[in-house]
Amino acid sequence: VVEFFKKLNSTINRYRLQKELVKADAVITSSKQQVEFYVKYGVPREHCYTTPLYFNGDKLSKFKTTMGDYFVFIAQNRIDKGIHLLKEVLAHCNSNVKVVAAFASQNGIDFALQHFGLQPFVDSGILEMRNECTWKTNLGEVIAASRGVINPSIWPSTTEFVLLEVLGLKKPIFTYKVGIHPEIIKSGQNGFVADAPETMAIQINELANNDSLYYDISEGAYKLYQQMTDWGGWKNTLIEILTR
Repeated sequence: VVEFFKKLNSTINRYRLQKELVKADAVITSSKQQVEFYVKYGVPREHCYTTPLYFNGDKLSKFKTTMGDYFVFIAQNRIDKGIHLLKEVLAHCNSNVKVVAAFASQNGIDFALQHFGLQPFVDSGILEMRNECTWKTNLGEVIAASRGVINPSIWPSTTEFVLLEVLGLKKPIFTYKVGIHPEIIKSGQNGFVADAPETMAIQINELANNDSLYYDISEGAYKLYQQMTDWGGWKNTLIEILTR
């Protein structure tokens, strides 16, 4: 009974939201995929505006970016963030690849080792489980000194802050073809997009052994960051909406 009323309440809320959205003069989005969601919801396409996402990147300026010899997985024990796929990626990585899984707590590490099949990779030396890694401690330094960031999320994200933080630190990012990723990331130019763990591992192996490729993608990643957080673009979109 409780579950029934939860679902009923959720359906009612979605219906109310839909009634309001379709009457809106403008709906601001950050991805083409999001526009398609709104159009399916009943919002006229001409009322949808795609604009850079406002993001305050001041905290990134204090970090010095260098090319490291390890990759970072910003760990969350959530299926939508792809932690269950990490073992499949690592299984196809070369032995010289080193990955740091940055966890906020030891409890998170213990849970991951117990549930996601990562212990063999810790034992082999490919994977290091690092504790107490948050933006309030040393996560920024860990990312800035890495060779790239592995983001195996399967959530159809529009624009998440993790993506912007990594690009803002000029790091190559490895993602799947979900959400905004295939719209903005060009493999081998400003990051990497894959359709399977094996493909992602091949990309990681290549970057691990190619310094020149790292520098090229690092530059491309930062250019993408600037485009995606351009305040001028956001301002121009608002002016267009208000004056149309």
